[in-house]
Amino acid sequence: MTREEFIAEAKARGLPKEEVRIKFEKLEAEGAFDDIQTTSVSIEEPAPEEPKEDIGWWDEFKLAYDTTYTDVQDWGLSLEAAMPMGNIDFEDGLPVYRSPTELYGADFEDMDYEQRKEYLASRREFLGKLDNIDTILYQENAGKSASAEILGTLTGALATPTTIIPFGKTKVAQAATGATIGAETAAAKQLVEGEFDPVEFGIMTTVGAVAPAATEAVVKGASTITRKGVEAVKEADNRIRVTATRLIGKEATPRSQKKADKLVDKLEQEYAKGVVEGLDEKAIVAKANEALGVTTDDLDSVLVHASRQPVIPNPEAAVKIVAARENPLASTSIFGKAYDAIAAPISTVIKNVDKQTFARLRKYEKDLHVNSSEAMNKLGKFITGAARANKINPTEFKSFQRALFNGKVDEAKSIAADSTSKEMHDLLPEIENVRNTLNSLYKDLKDSGVKIEYRENYFPRMVKDYDGLLRALGTTRKSEVEQILEKYAKSKKVGSWKELDDPEISQVISQYLQRRRGVGGKPSIAKERKIEELDDVIDQYYYSAPESLQMYVTRAVREAEKRKFFGNHAVNKEGTTVVDTEASIANYIAEAAKRGMDTDQLDTLNAMLKARFELGEQASSKFVSGVKNFQYASLLGQFESALTQLGDVGASIYLNGMVNTIKSLVGKKTVTVEDMGLINKVAAEMSSINGTGNALEFVFKWSGFNQIDKLGKETLMNSSLQKWSKIAKKNPEAAAKRFRDTHGEDVSALLDDLANDRMTDNVKLMLWNELSDVQPISLSEMPKKYLDAPNGRIFYALKTFTLKQFDLIRRDMVEKMRHGSAKEKAEGMTNMLRYATAMGLSGATVQQTKDIFTKGELDPDSFPDDVFESLMTIIMFSKYSRERYFEQGDIGTFFLSQVVTVPAAELLDKSVKGVMALTEEDAKADKAVATAVKNIPIIGKQAYYWLFGGAERKLEYEAKQKAKERSEELKKAGIN
Repeated sequence: MTREEFIAEAKARGLPKEEVRIKFEKLEAEGAFDDIQTTSVSIEEPAPEEPKEDIGWWDEFKLAYDTTYTDVQDWGLSLEAAMPMGNIDFEDGLPVYRSPTELYGADFEDMDYEQRKEYLASRREFLGKLDNIDTILYQENAGKSASAEILGTLTGALATPTTIIPFGKTKVAQAATGATIGAETAAAKQLVEGEFDPVEFGIMTTVGAVAPAATEAVVKGASTITRKGVEAVKEADNRIRVTATRLIGKEATPRSQKKADKLVDKLEQEYAKGVVEGLDEKAIVAKANEALGVTTDDLDSVLVHASRQPVIPNPEAAVKIVAARENPLASTSIFGKAYDAIAAPISTVIKNVDKQTFARLRKYEKDLHVNSSEAMNKLGKFITGAARANKINPTEFKSFQRALFNGKVDEAKSIAADSTSKEMHDLLPEIENVRNTLNSLYKDLKDSGVKIEYRENYFPRMVKDYDGLLRALGTTRKSEVEQILEKYAKSKKVGSWKELDDPEISQVISQYLQRRRGVGGKPSIAKERKIEELDDVIDQYYYSAPESLQMYVTRAVREAEKRKFFGNHAVNKEGTTVVDTEASIANYIAEAAKRGMDTDQLDTLNAMLKARFELGEQASSKFVSGVKNFQYASLLGQFESALTQLGDVGASIYLNGMVNTIKSLVGKKTVTVEDMGLINKVAAEMSSINGTGNALEFVFKWSGFNQIDKLGKETLMNSSLQKWSKIAKKNPEAAAKRFRDTHGEDVSALLDDLANDRMTDNVKLMLWNELSDVQPISLSEMPKKYLDAPNGRIFYALKTFTLKQFDLIRRDMVEKMRHGSAKEKAEGMTNMLRYATAMGLSGATVQQTKDIFTKGELDPDSFPDDVFESLMTIIMFSKYSRERYFEQGDIGTFFLSQVVTVPAAELLDKSVKGVMALTEEDAKADKAVATAVKNIPIIGKQAYYWLFGGAERKLEYEAKQKAKERSEELKKAGIN
């Protein structure tokens, strides 16, 4: 018997519909119907039959009502599919339990969840139509009643426990509750259908928000009708109804909604990864669920509690989601971008948009410093020995130098061998060392992609006096050279050739002379060096051999490392061996676009790389450099200032702990600043020194600044080495997580090196990153505006270390607390407390030490105040600034002073006033003289405090401050 035959026979006998339903379900469970396969998830429509003529409006209303399924029914169907439990019916007034097998067939329990759900939904639809077959046939011939269908559908949807939920007294409360019910109903319906439709979900949520007032009237007006529909609800299994009601009854709380929304975000992030990887939708969802360990309960929670449902993004949106996940801290606001340009190190800005480029840039900076240092160490004996020989025996050294410049190595060796001067004779074995080092540099250049012809016995030369050399060349040649230099400067986007780096100017002039003096009058290729004789007229305008060698090594290593950074994207300037940074950056950005970066990220990356490799590599003018060095010598070239550097130990305590820091501070150093190429580099802004540079180095050496700065850097690096060596042995997963961004595929090799106490290139890179995180040791740790304005860098004087501390606070604390998870927020707060403790205590300890040298006594009572002042100084709110600006209400002037103040101007004013005051004899004049003496490098402050009354003035000032504070406390207490 088929279903159609069964229905026809039942109608012919005039059996009650409830009895027909019971018998139908029994026969279905027994598999009696020839056209029903229980393993199938489809149920055919009822057989058509002639409609009866007595169909009215109420019959059509009932059809709409019966075929509209409530959220409770939808949840119940889904739960039955997940956990088949059967049903309890009533026969002759007695309860009768029917198992899932009896109801749905023997094969039902062998189906998977989706098959069961589809089967039950199809079965439910069939049974609903079975009860209303007459009405359906009638409508096919006579059409539908729109009012009956609309009101029946709406009433059916309201026949649910969720309509009992009070909408609220206010329209806002009604809308909020209605939206929740609308979203919940959509979620239940779509769970049954097995497909999420965000458009339908949004429509039902919106309708739910505006419907409460209307539905209230419908419920009141159709109460008798809804009672008729109770029999349909009773048909659901009691246990299923209880479970469904319990699930729906868990209304979304702020906490549950937040949790569900987070899962939605995570699902969408995983979906985006799948889209970027090119997976199909089914694989995307499956992979996301597996990656997150999502269970059915989790998905149910999302459907019930989340404010929105997860969607699979389109490819463009997916790329942005993945990029944002990888780099969550990129600034998008106008203020954030402005701050990044002015105050944030470009390394941080780059990291926030592309971690891969960040890692390459940090490696570039490390390799540039380390390889330059290693090359210079190999040439150290020659450079220092040649400088001494030139000073002691200039005439003989000039012949020796001329031979080297002209490529006559054997002649240079003979001069050194035959010399009676020890200094000259000591240069003999170093000549071969120079040759080997230059050959090694040539190989590095070739390996990095520089197309350069090998020249036997080549020795570099650099121009010292451009104007003198141009005059010596004569009017015609001078004009030609200047035209070539201006053309080259224009290609570099520089206003004048005099703003170019010295090595570049030397290279352009040398290339010109090579073309003019090429063999047979044939111009030589611009990228090759032709050996030529230098006469006395030209020779005097070049740097000495040791100076030229040092400059050449620096340029050669930089060129090789720059090519390594750009890799296959490096492009030469036409006719030269110099990297065309603009074209190379353009190629690099094009490749970055293929990795899925969006337009804003590409623009940011492009701007940062241009800042670093174009204007960033240009030195300040000689005048600006001289002014900058003058203020460094006056303000930092003091023993008191050198002691201030000890406060950097606080950063080591914060990063690596007290024990590791103390061991590194007083113990043997495994790694030194020389190993990292940081010798004599106080900060990146001092790395390019010309003119007065030697004087500044002298001041830093004898004031103790270099030694204490060296101690601070080595303490941090060695304490980091101790810390991570231990972690690599005990918890390698934590170490791998920490350095995966900077080491990539080499992280395993790094962990092995750390665990086995090996000092390798990977370990040096790790230490470079640790130090770069807290100190501005390279140009990549400077802000974009610093790099973009070579002559404007003077405005950043004495501020770069503070800006780096701002960056550390922002990365380790502020951003974690703003954007992190609950765990990361707690970590950010902990970091802030640790940082404040470490930096405050170390700064206060240094201040107490300085008090001994400045006023001859220790003041333990002021230690808490010193802790506070140390922290205020780090964030540029020093006591001096507060008293000078804030107490006077000059807030704007304070912020302006942090941007445009040039300390050298104030130093010059004080020096001039001091000199003028020497002719006067009064207290004011004495103070002016003492203030001027205070700024004399090395000895100035000590002389001021111990010989010119500075200690007395400081003690007197502190006594007045204490009296003032005591007076204010008494006034607050009501005591006059």
